[in-house]
Amino acid sequence: MAVDVKTRRRLTLTGLLYLALTSLTWPAVHYPSNWNLVHLFALFGMAWLAESDNVPVPQLKAHLSLSFTVFLASLMILGPLPSAVVVAAVAGVEGIRRHYPPLNFIYNVGQMYLSVLATGTVLAWLGGVPPNPGNLASLLPLFVVAVVVTFATNTAFVDAFIATRSPSFWSGFRSTFTIDVRWSLLSYAITATLGILMYYVYLTPLGLVGIALLLLSLVAVRFTVRQNAELREAHIETMRILSEVLDARDPYTHGHSTRVAELAKAITEVLGLPEPEQQVIESAALLHDIGKMTVGDDILFKGGSLNNAEYARMQEHPERGAQMIRPIGFLREVQQIVRYHHERYDGGGYPRGIAGAQIPLGARILAVADAWDAMVIDRAYRPAYSHEYAARQIRAGRGTQFDPRIVDVFLDQVLPAKGILVPKAEAAPAPRAAPAEGHPG
Repeated sequence: MAVDVKTRRRLTLTGLLYLALTSLTWPAVHYPSNWNLVHLFALFGMAWLAESDNVPVPQLKAHLSLSFTVFLASLMILGPLPSAVVVAAVAGVEGIRRHYPPLNFIYNVGQMYLSVLATGTVLAWLGGVPPNPGNLASLLPLFVVAVVVTFATNTAFVDAFIATRSPSFWSGFRSTFTIDVRWSLLSYAITATLGILMYYVYLTPLGLVGIALLLLSLVAVRFTVRQNAELREAHIETMRILSEVLDARDPYTHGHSTRVAELAKAITEVLGLPEPEQQVIESAALLHDIGKMTVGDDILFKGGSLNNAEYARMQEHPERGAQMIRPIGFLREVQQIVRYHHERYDGGGYPRGIAGAQIPLGARILAVADAWDAMVIDRAYRPAYSHEYAARQIRAGRGTQFDPRIVDVFLDQVLPAKGILVPKAEAAPAPRAAPAEGHPG
C-alpha cells in the first residue's frame, strides 16, 4: 500500500522526535526528581485544567493558554523527568478527548514530552532545578531560557507537522514559524511569569492548595476573557449583518460599508493605532450610514440633485444613526464617530460644525474612506469616477474638508498598498467637496 508524501513526512518527523526524546530521557533519570504521587496527580489535574482550551486575545493577536504556567511550575517542583511524564499524560488525555488520529496522537504526546524535558534538561545544566528561591535575580536567566527553549522546541515540532501539508515543506515551515515567533512568543513570556509566581506560592504554607487557588483565579479570568472575545465576535457579526441589510437597500452602494471599513482599517494600521481603537473605527465604518434607514427612498435613490429640503433631510442621517445605536452600551465610542463622520476639517460640515482635532480621529478617517468609495462606485445619479479623479478630489480637500495627515496616509500609503497608483500632489481642476452633486455620502 502506497504512502502519500504527507504521511511519509509525518512518519519521518515522528521517528526523529522519539529518537530525540529517548536520547534525553536516560540522562534525565539522574536529575533531581520528585515522584511524590500526591504532587504528580495534583499537578496533572491542574495541568489538564489549564490545557483544556486556549483563549483568543485579539489585542495581542495571540492565543493564551495557562498550560505553560503549570508546566513551568512543575519543572521547578518535580524536576525534568516527572514533569515531562505529567505533560505527556495530559497530552494523552487531551488527545483521547479530542479524538486525534493515531499518528497525530503519538506525535503530540511525544512533542509535549520533549518540549518540557528539553527545557528541564537545559535548566538542570544551568543549576536551576530546583531554583534558588532566595535569589530572585538568578531566576531571570532561567526564565528567559525556559521561555526560549520551550517555545523553540514546541513551536518547531508543531510547525513542522503542519508544514507536512505544504507542497514545499521548508517554505511552509518558515512561513508558519515566522508567524508564531511574531505572535506566540509573547504568550509564552506572560504565562512563564505566572509559572514563577505559582512556584513561589507553592513555597508558602499553602503549598499545592495555594497553587490550586491561584490557578482557579486565573481560570476565572480566562473565562471572562473568553466571554469578552466571543461577545466581541458576536458584536462584529451583528454589525456586519446590519451594514449588509442597509447596503442591500440600494443596489448602487451594495458593499459600501464593508469597503469603507476595510479602507478605514488599513488607515488605522498605517497610523499604528492600538488594536482596540482600530476595532472601534472599523465597527463605526460598518455602521456609519445606518441613519439612512430613516431616509425615504424618494430622496435616497433620486436620480438628480437634491433640493434644499431634501438635502437637509439627508444631512440628518449621521445624527439619526448615532441616536439609533445610543442604547447599545458597547457602541458608545462608535456612536461619536458615526455622528461626526460628515464634519469637515475646516468646520464647515454637519451636524455640529466642529473642526480640526475636535472631530474624533475615527470620524476624520471615515470621512476620507467614505468619500473615496462614494466617488469610485456607480451611483443612482452618476457613473463612477476614475481613481485619478477621485484622488485629485481627495487631495483638493486636504486641510479643508479632510485631515491633512489622513489624506497623506491614504493616498501615499494605503492606496498603493492595494495596488491603486494615483498621481502625487496635483491640483484638482475645480475645488469642490467630495462626493459631489447634492447627495451627501
